[in-house]
Amino acid sequence: MHWEPVPDTSAWGPGAPLLTTLRDIAGALRRWWFPVVLVALLMMAAGIAYGGWAGSTSTASTTILLAHDPALDENTAIATDDQLLHARPVAELVIKRLGLSVAPEDLQAEIGTVVLTPQLLQLSVKATDPTTATRTAAAVAQAFLDFRAEQLVGRRTPSLRSGRRRLTRSSASMTASRGKGTGCRQARLRSRARHRTSSTNGHDWERRSPTLRSRSKSSP
Repeated sequence: MHWEPVPDTSAWGPGAPLLTTLRDIAGALRRWWFPVVLVALLMMAAGIAYGGWAGSTSTASTTILLAHDPALDENTAIATDDQLLHARPVAELVIKRLGLSVAPEDLQAEIGTVVLTPQLLQLSVKATDPTTATRTAAAVAQAFLDFRAEQLVGRRTPSLRSGRRRLTRSSASMTASRGKGTGCRQARLRSRARHRTSSTNGHDWERRSPTLRSRSKSSP
């Protein structure tokens, strides 16, 4: 290896010629080119590896058509559905069904939603590969629909119970009214029967009365 003498730096200063400085830089590069190139290559490889790792995520999306109660405001209803999709029980159900080893909070962070219309809700899921993303998105959609159905049934159950109680009371009152009406009809029928019986007895007495009167006259 060829070594060059170290220049005398005592003569350097503001008035030193620029050629001396460039000459020194060129000499340093000739001496240290291999380590410089090696470090540059290592940094380039690290940057490429990080970029490939960071950009390896895949996204899958699906659109859900939802029906709402006509009595509710459609914008409020779809906003409620958006909140239900991000609820923790939905993430827990997906983790249980797919057997994932992630926390519910981590899965929730990978789920995104976009309200397209008051009836259409689009969800997207990020994963490390397209297959996992598609499978997770389908699982999230199904878990959301199941959880939503449970919530709707829970809301309707008190109303159904109240309606059943009202129907039971109405049936009981109708039965009581029918019982009273039947009793009144039976009482009227019994009264008419007694009246007919008394009338028949009176007519028989009138038919028998002349004979009785004649007998009473002929008797001493």
